[in-house]
Amino acid sequence: MAEYLNNLVEQVLKENIKNQNVIFVFPTEIAAAMWADRAIFVTDCKAVALERFLAWDKFKGQAVRSENQDKTSVPSVMRQIFVARLIEENAENPFFKSLIAREYSKTAEGFAGWIASILPKLAMWKDYFEKKSLKNGEKDDEDEDLLVLYEKYSEFLNKYNFFDPAWEKPPFKNNGNRYFIFFPEINSDWEEYKNILESAKDFISIVNVPDLSESAGVADVSGDGAGEVPEGVEVKFFSNARVEIKNLANRLFELHHRENLAWDSMAVSVPDMVHYGAYIDSELDLMEIPHVTRFSRVLSGTPAGNFFNQLKDCISSKNSYESVKNLLLNDSLPWKDLETAKKLIAFGQENHCICSYVYNGENFDVWEKSFEDVKHRDFEVENFYKTLKNCLRKFSLAKSFDAIRTAYFEFRTRFFDMEKCSVTADKILGRCVSELGGLIDLEKQYDCSLPSPFNFFVEQLGSKKYLEQAENSGVQIYEYKTAACAPFDAHLIVDSSQASLNVSYRDFSFLNENKRKKLLNRDELNVSEKFIWLYRLNSLKQTAYFTCAERTLDAYAQPVSCLKVNDLRRESDENVLFGQNPYNSEKRWFCGGENAEFPAKITEIQSESFNNWLKFQKTDFETGGMAGIAGGAQRAEKAASAVAELNFKPSDSSGGRENSIYVSKSLLSRFFDCPRKWLFSCREMDLREQDNAAVLLDRYSAGNLYHKILELYLNELKAQNLVLQIEGGVLEPQLEPQYEEILEKSIDEAINFDGSGSEKNCFLKKELLRTTRPAIEKTIFNFVKKFTAVFNNCMVENCEESLKIQDDELNFTFNGRTDCLLKDCENGQFYLVDFKNSDYAVPKNLYLEEPEGGEESEGENSGENAVEKTDLPLEEQNLPDFQMPSYTWLLEKQENICIQNGAFFSINEANVFPVFGDEMQRRACLKKEIPDCDQFKKTTEKVIECVKEYVRRINLGDFRPNDKVQDYKRCSGCEYNSICRRTFNVAKKD
Repeated sequence: MAEYLNNLVEQVLKENIKNQNVIFVFPTEIAAAMWADRAIFVTDCKAVALERFLAWDKFKGQAVRSENQDKTSVPSVMRQIFVARLIEENAENPFFKSLIAREYSKTAEGFAGWIASILPKLAMWKDYFEKKSLKNGEKDDEDEDLLVLYEKYSEFLNKYNFFDPAWEKPPFKNNGNRYFIFFPEINSDWEEYKNILESAKDFISIVNVPDLSESAGVADVSGDGAGEVPEGVEVKFFSNARVEIKNLANRLFELHHRENLAWDSMAVSVPDMVHYGAYIDSELDLMEIPHVTRFSRVLSGTPAGNFFNQLKDCISSKNSYESVKNLLLNDSLPWKDLETAKKLIAFGQENHCICSYVYNGENFDVWEKSFEDVKHRDFEVENFYKTLKNCLRKFSLAKSFDAIRTAYFEFRTRFFDMEKCSVTADKILGRCVSELGGLIDLEKQYDCSLPSPFNFFVEQLGSKKYLEQAENSGVQIYEYKTAACAPFDAHLIVDSSQASLNVSYRDFSFLNENKRKKLLNRDELNVSEKFIWLYRLNSLKQTAYFTCAERTLDAYAQPVSCLKVNDLRRESDENVLFGQNPYNSEKRWFCGGENAEFPAKITEIQSESFNNWLKFQKTDFETGGMAGIAGGAQRAEKAASAVAELNFKPSDSSGGRENSIYVSKSLLSRFFDCPRKWLFSCREMDLREQDNAAVLLDRYSAGNLYHKILELYLNELKAQNLVLQIEGGVLEPQLEPQYEEILEKSIDEAINFDGSGSEKNCFLKKELLRTTRPAIEKTIFNFVKKFTAVFNNCMVENCEESLKIQDDELNFTFNGRTDCLLKDCENGQFYLVDFKNSDYAVPKNLYLEEPEGGEESEGENSGENAVEKTDLPLEEQNLPDFQMPSYTWLLEKQENICIQNGAFFSINEANVFPVFGDEMQRRACLKKEIPDCDQFKKTTEKVIECVKEYVRRINLGDFRPNDKVQDYKRCSGCEYNSICRRTFNVAKKD
């Protein structure tokens, strides 16, 4: 069959190539160019004019004109301009009823692309509609709108002396040329031109895809008439896409080295380039297979071309943080002053410059207000923003395409250093400016003004495709369908699933299904098998190679039904699938497989990787051979151990002795949860997901604000030597006016706090907090009343005090910060109180063991299971929460005071949760018993034991996880699971 088709095309070329008036038309530019090249080798001509080999789209614009020989084919951009102006006209005085509902007429810009796609179909629709209408006399709002659209578009065409090729009627007038059109039935718009072209048989010859049943031997192997399969053509069906892509690379490798096919004579077609493209590119790089990806993307889909879209986002969002960040962090652009740009982004994040807004009729630019609000203004950053804002404003105010070009070059002069621009970015920006130049020419020639030229220009970049011209050569990688008609020595098609290879066309797709079928009296046209056959027939030296995977990169799939399936899903022997793969050969040799020999040839990547490994191990390969490699592995273990033996030092602010190990309650919790998790989060590594977002209020904002209010309030009480006093008792507590005044002042100071850290409030946050002040005041007043009622007649000993234990013997520094320490004025007992934002945040596992004679305690460690088995490793024991015992230990060691009582207090719900102490139990009116001070010391001792174990293991560099603790459930929910990857090992065991 391949021979039949090639002879057919070549026969047409041989018979007509010498006639200079003959023009050959192919479905795509790629097919036209490659057949032009091949014509030199299969005909007697030594050179051919490329103008005689046309792509279908180019042919339509140049040649299709029956009655309009003196008119110009309407440019696609002019269609878009017509629709943009039509939508503006409809917004002023709505005349559409169905195409654009009247309630959406003012905001109908999004309909532009859809309406423009209808225009070429209108003439054919009108013919079908008039025939149907004459018989039935039916007409609805949609039909009336389409007729209005037809009339207005006709007026537009006549005004500018245009014609639409799809509207042309037979007969097709001869312009002196003869055309051979190859395989037009695979073109999506063939039905629009079929009648006019088939009527001009004197000078137009249609070369259709051959009748498959007559062209070669075929066999219906499905048994149910599902489709015809050419002999020798099959689709290889793999278990997953990873295996499929490796098999593709291996097949290309074999075709080149075994069959002697040139790299650039092979083509790979990919239906889903977005998902598969990067993986194919990576795999071919690993196999050192030269390749060129012929994937055309829209200009705005490239990093550099997206620049104009990012400008539009800034303008439409009034310079929101996200839009400004996306623009300035576009590293494909050659920013002149990138450091200042990054400072602006950092300022926006720190000051929560999320978006500008309108309040009480006044416009607020959140950036400018934030600059004014900070104490120490950075005028360099401020001027950078003002210049950026001014340049963006010129784009938004541009009334013409020429004004846009002026604004662009002004922006480029101010912000870009074109000497830093990469070649790719320079070409893309140049192409965007070229498209803008085309719009300027149309604007001058046809006087086509638009309501928003800049928005129109950006939308055009979203429809203009760009294919970078590659300087190197190699295997050609195309989108599916693109190269189906192009001659290659071998065609390889991946992801050959039923869904991916399905190609169907629907006429009048703008109509609903019932109306469309009633008008046309036919179903959609499916040309899937024609494309499959064309790939098969244009694979000149090798049978077309189709592959599919059951598990694709984003779904599940089944192989295309019209090809015979070679099921390889259960094939697990890599030797069969990738026998000559140099990576597999190397792996077998390293693993010491039977009769395994080192591969005769390895890739440069393998060689470089091995040398880098040797260099990292500091191994003298020449003196040691394989023994040297083994020695390097041993040294690698020692190096890893040395890394683990780091001394994790306290920060300068902690005040710890140099080289002492830093300890805190949060570090203890993390370490005994998982040592690896602690290691990744410790200050020396500080691994965390990069986050450049600016949020107004995060999940800690409310808690930080409430803590700040309480800090200010309690410290003021301490400064004025006031005790906590309440009127009305516990049931209906009321604050005295003096206390209410102090609390009101504390709320205002906390909202307007201009300090540093998480408690700092930026301009926008202050504005929001001021509007929500009544709710804040209600919550905090309710809490303070309950808090004062519980701790009535107590004095504030300290609030937000930093504590530290320096242990010289074990060489560690334990730091902590207490929320509140109160002293009973009557009996002198101390109360340690920690504030939590809600009941949910209060720890459940408060004790090491239950107090004797008490009722059943709440928490995960209640009942018989509360008593620990001390012979177990600490991480396997049901350890108590570290906060309360750590703080009591800190206070007793540093302040030399005994903490007799402790409690948590939730702010939102104003609930007290006693932890230990008889007086605490009495004040909270708690019926069940809690540990007294002496009993709670057992919990404190367990925490001290944990501290010593923590210090010991860090000194040893022992960060091994415990299989009984770090199971799949815990590892799968860890934020570091993608780095640690222990999840996958645990999952295998489960």
